[in-house]
Amino acid sequence: MDSYKGIEFEPRASRKKNSDEKELLHFNDSLDRIKSAGYERHGRPSEVFSLIIDGLEGKLANTPLQNVYDDIFKSYGEFLSLAWERKGDLLIAYLDPEDLVWNSDKYVKKGFKFAEKQEFDITGKNSQQWIDLNEFDVGFVEWHYARKFSELPKEMQKGSKRVQVYLPSEGNIWAVGRGSYSYRFNINCYYVSRASRGARKKIP
Repeated sequence: MDSYKGIEFEPRASRKKNSDEKELLHFNDSLDRIKSAGYERHGRPSEVFSLIIDGLEGKLANTPLQNVYDDIFKSYGEFLSLAWERKGDLLIAYLDPEDLVWNSDKYVKKGFKFAEKQEFDITGKNSQQWIDLNEFDVGFVEWHYARKFSELPKEMQKGSKRVQVYLPSEGNIWAVGRGSYSYRFNINCYYVSRASRGARKKIP
C-alpha cells in the first residue's frame, strides 16, 4: 500500500458480511475495529479531503491510491478522526478523539482524550441545518479542507454536490463524518453510525 503524504489508508472500508455494502458502526466501535486491523485512527479531515481533491484533479490516476479514492465514494459516508462540540457561538473541534461512546441517544465522553483541539467562531450559524461551506471563515475551511474555498475544485464549490456543513446542537459533542451516497464532500454531525476506514502513519 502506497502512502499519501506520510499516511497509509486502509485500502477498503469495512464491509458487511457477504456484501459489498459498507458496514455501519458507532464511532467507538469503528475505532476499536480499526485498531484491531493494525491502524491507528480514522483519517483526519485535512488528510481525507486532500486525497479527495487530488483524486478530483486526476493526480491519483494509475496509482494504488486511486483505488482508495474510488472506494471512499462507494456506499455510505465514513467517519473522520474528529469530534465537534458546540458551546454557544464557539465550535470546539477535537482531532483524533478516543473514548467517545454512543449512549442510546447521544455521544458522551467516557475517559475522553484527543490529540489536539481547535476553536472556531460560528456566530450566526444554526445547529442541525445545512450551511454552505463558503459561509464559514477561512480558518475553518483551511483546517478541515486543507485549502481556501476559492482553491477547491469547482464541483466542491458549486452545484447540487457543493460542500455543506451540519453543526451539532448546543452543548452536545458528536462524532464527525464525511458525506453520504450522493453528497460526498459534506462534513457533518448528521448520522449516528458510519462506515469505517483506518489510517496510520507510514510504517518504515
